[in-house]
Amino acid sequence: MDQSHIWDREQLTVVVSKGFVFERYLQNIQRYRITHLTMVPAQAVLLCKHPLTKNYDLSSVRSCLIGAAPLSPEMHAELTKLFPDAHFGQGYGMTETSCIIATVSPAPPTGPYCPYTLLLPNIHRTSAKVVKADGTLAGVGECGELLVHGPQIVLGYYRNPKA
Repeated sequence: MDQSHIWDREQLTVVVSKGFVFERYLQNIQRYRITHLTMVPAQAVLLCKHPLTKNYDLSSVRSCLIGAAPLSPEMHAELTKLFPDAHFGQGYGMTETSCIIATVSPAPPTGPYCPYTLLLPNIHRTSAKVVKADGTLAGVGECGELLVHGPQIVLGYYRNPKA
């Protein structure tokens, strides 16, 4: 996974690899002194558990963004040991929203794992809310469905059971 669509804004070099091969991933981090990693939880597990990891210098990593599924508190703790100078975040988004719409981060960044979710406030003309099954707003800690509205949202999903 990469965030090649924002490389220029952040003045980053993007390393593109054909497919995911774990040893090549480690080699690239070391060779190119990669500072920002975007990964899925399965890649985080490999980094933390695979014996090859200890053979590479990964000290350049300063940021890890995990997406596609939640990262467990245990994996977060292991990643923190592996990348002690890195900031960690989890993102929620999908193709249909055209960007990450929320981040989940430990609070405080150097403290115990205590995730909180932040709906990204700077997405132009975009709003989000969590509603219960009866359509009323969910309160703090209540489960519900996340509804996102904005000009970048793909049309055709709202009230379409086939979508």
